Amino acid sequence: MEDEPADEDDSVIRKRAFDMSGGLDLSNFLDEGAVEESKQLVLTEPEQPDKEVVDEAMGDMFDPFADGPQPGDVQRDGTVHLPPDTDSITELATTGEKRLHWGIMVGMIVVYSLVGWLVGTTLDPIVGLLGLLGLAIIGFVLGERWIPDPAMRMLGITWVIIT
Repeated sequence: MEDEPADEDDSVIRKRAFDMSGGLDLSNFLDEGAVEESKQLVLTEPEQPDKEVVDEAMGDMFDPFADGPQPGDVQRDGTVHLPPDTDSITELATTGEKRLHWGIMVGMIVVYSLVGWLVGTTLDPIVGLLGLLGLAIIGFVLGERWIPDPAMRMLGITWVIIT
């Protein structure tokens, strides 16, 4: 019970001290140098960066409001003047396709060589000769078919080299 009058006295003292202070004094929080610096920053124009910031993670973003033809724009007649830029998905697919082609070529070289070796050594000489000539003709036909196509050129060259 004795604590209650002390709390009342403390609250009265705090209220009187607050009333006598006359307001808030913020000069203790900011020094004159910081105030002058903030005034100069407000009065001057913001600095313009010298070069454009590029986000390496995202790359170039499509700007729908840009003037002029953009990469990948299809004209009214169906032509595309600027090919579209490769994105990360297309690059990943192209890399995977190249690795798959190399794997197929290595497997093809091994299998084709083993078949040719077996035909040439285990069959009768006349049958082996016809079998090896058949393999050579198949190789040249496939090579001639695939070499003009840019996507299949390496595979066609490999067929011709093997035969």
